[in-house]
Amino acid sequence: MKRKTFTELKTQALNSLHLNYGPLILGWVISLAISFIVSTAFDSVSTSTSMSSTITYQIAQLIITILMSLFNVSFLMMCLKVLKGEKNVATDIFYAFRNTPDRYIGSYIIYLIFTMLPVIPGEILIMHGAGSEFIEAAEQLAYETTDIYSTAATLPLHSATEVMWGFVLIIVGGIVSIYFSLCFAAVNYLLLEDKGLKVVDAFKASRAMMKGNKFRLLLLYISFVGWFILSIFTLGLLTLWITPYMTTTLALFYMDIQGIAPSGKENEDHTFDATV
Repeated sequence: MKRKTFTELKTQALNSLHLNYGPLILGWVISLAISFIVSTAFDSVSTSTSMSSTITYQIAQLIITILMSLFNVSFLMMCLKVLKGEKNVATDIFYAFRNTPDRYIGSYIIYLIFTMLPVIPGEILIMHGAGSEFIEAAEQLAYETTDIYSTAATLPLHSATEVMWGFVLIIVGGIVSIYFSLCFAAVNYLLLEDKGLKVVDAFKASRAMMKGNKFRLLLLYISFVGWFILSIFTLGLLTLWITPYMTTTLALFYMDIQGIAPSGKENEDHTFDATV
C-alpha cells in the first residue's frame, strides 16, 4: 500500500488543526506551567550539594518526567480528537491523569528501561576512568570555580583510555537507544486507540507496526528540526505552534501505517500546503 508523503501528512495536519489550535495551545501551556512550578518547588529545597539534596533532585526529576509523560499522552489524545472531528477543551490535557494513568506510567517506565539502559555501561566506565577528583571538579564547574578542561588534561593515561572507551560505548548505546525509541514510538497511540490493550502487548504491536517504517519516522522527526531551530529566535514561543503541528503529523503517520483515514473533516475554506 502506498504511503502518504511527508508533505501530504503535514498538509493534512495543518488543515485539520485550523481553528482548533486554541485548546491545544492552552492545554500545552498549562502542562508546561505545572511542570515549571513542580520543578521550582523542588529546586528551592535542594540548593546544597549534600546527599539528601542530590536524592531530592533525582526524585524531582523522576516526578517531572512522569508528569510530562502523562501530559504528552493527553496532548496526543487531543490531537487525535482533532483528527476525529471532536471538540477539545484545555482541561483535556489532564486526560491521562483521569483515565488509567497506571497504563501510561507503566509504558513510560518500560520505555525508559529500553532507551536508558544501553548508555549506562558507557557512563559507568567514564565515571570510573575519570575518578573522584575529576567528578568533584565537574561538580565545582557548575558553580564556576574550576576549569574542568585543565583537570581533564591531567588524567592518567589508563583513566583517559577508560574515558575514551566510555564515550565509544555511549555512542553505540545511543544508537541502540534511538533504535528502541523508534520501535516503540507508537505505544501511546496504540494504548489510546485501544483502551483494553495491555501495556506489554502495546510494545509488541508497536514493534511490529514500525517494522519497515523506523527510518521513515526518523526522517519525519528530522524534518521538524528546522522549525525548532527557528523557534530559538522567538524565545521558544514558536513551539506553541510547532508542538500541535508535529504531534498531529505523527498521529497521521501512525494512522497511515495502519491504513486508517481520519474521520474528521479538514477545513475546506482554508487549505494549507506544507512543504517543510
